[in-house]
Amino acid sequence: MTNSDICKSPMSISKGSFYQPLEPIPRTRRRIRWFVLVLACLLYVGDFYAFDNPQALQEAIQQKFDIGTSSFNLLYSFVMVPNIVMPLVGGLLVDKLGIRIVAFCSLLLLILGQGIVTLSVTIPSFAVMIAGRIVFGLGCNVVLVCQSAFIAKWFDKKELSLAMAIGMGVGAMGSSANSILSPVIYSWRKSLFDPLFFSL
Repeated sequence: MTNSDICKSPMSISKGSFYQPLEPIPRTRRRIRWFVLVLACLLYVGDFYAFDNPQALQEAIQQKFDIGTSSFNLLYSFVMVPNIVMPLVGGLLVDKLGIRIVAFCSLLLLILGQGIVTLSVTIPSFAVMIAGRIVFGLGCNVVLVCQSAFIAKWFDKKELSLAMAIGMGVGAMGSSANSILSPVIYSWRKSLFDPLFFSL
């Protein structure tokens, strides 16, 4: 068999082959894909900002509830417990139900969880704050799964890694913004409610 015969063979390049040229992205999608990336990055920013909220307000929270460092660390322990399995569950749900439905439900969990955390300082009850962090944790990493799937849907292989990297970098900006803004808001308002409510 000659080289030309091999190239013409139907088995040399299958329909789903890795070497098959990528289909060009439609012009309308090419024009707005970076705007879509900005919107997707907002998921990261809000998620990271609220996730690290307690860290920026640690001293105030410990004084408010009269707790030590060990008890304070439970705010992070309990938010991460659901995320042992939720990314897997989120991935399965995205494949089955679609990105929009799962993203909407997980965002509701984030808002509900942070709302409970904010409410806990008015009661006040540290147990309620823990409950809010658990609810927040149910949607925390699922949002990130949705964001990754969302980016993968809009970007081809040549730009996908760059788009993912931008998303992760912007997420770090959310944590940085929390470390700066939350203490400033607390110092200004003299209340834990305001910086926690701002995270919503």
